[in-house]
Amino acid sequence: AYVGKEYGVIMGTDYVYDANGKKVVGDDGLYESTSGNVPLGSVNPTITGGLLNTFRYKNFDCSVLFDGQAGGKFFSTSYMWGIYSGMLDETAGYNELGKLKRDDPADGGGVLLQGVHEDGTANTTRLDAETWASGYYSGPAAQDVFKSDFIKLREITVGYTVPLRSKIISSLKVSAYGRNLALWGPDTKHFDPESATTSSGNIQGIEGGALPSVASFGLNFGLQF
Repeated sequence: AYVGKEYGVIMGTDYVYDANGKKVVGDDGLYESTSGNVPLGSVNPTITGGLLNTFRYKNFDCSVLFDGQAGGKFFSTSYMWGIYSGMLDETAGYNELGKLKRDDPADGGGVLLQGVHEDGTANTTRLDAETWASGYYSGPAAQDVFKSDFIKLREITVGYTVPLRSKIISSLKVSAYGRNLALWGPDTKHFDPESATTSSGNIQGIEGGALPSVASFGLNFGLQF
């Protein structure tokens, strides 16, 4: 929390931009950082909402729940370390030349950051993969800030009311459900933004070591006498 700032604001070092809005790259080929912390967004979404639909046909019923949010951001510590350590798949694969990122830059490998030097000339310094990845730890914190937008298929429930002729049991309903079934729109495929923006206490918006989201399934049996 910062005096004079909105509660939930994420503070950290940002990229340095030139007068044309292009990211500035230093002589070492890495992005330059602001000298101090600046606002990088807020954990608070600008909109949240959900949509619940219920369908009935004879003794069958079905409900489908979608929900989501948009406008917030979060900082991913796991992404920072995942790139730095070479664990995430973004650190492998091919660069814009069709060469492996982990190959020697002299052979066309490595990574070329998009940006300009302070004099306005385009960056031409190709980095080896290890140096590039280390820049996610030592460089602008903004590299590890992501939008927390998402839409979730939160739950589907399908039920059947069993017809009865019992004088003891007035109603018997059997239903099956699935929760956390699908996720659309995350800024990074590795983490569920909801896990970073719904933490308790004062750590909202800081993801660190979040476990992968899982789907859950179950059965319900309801009796009325």
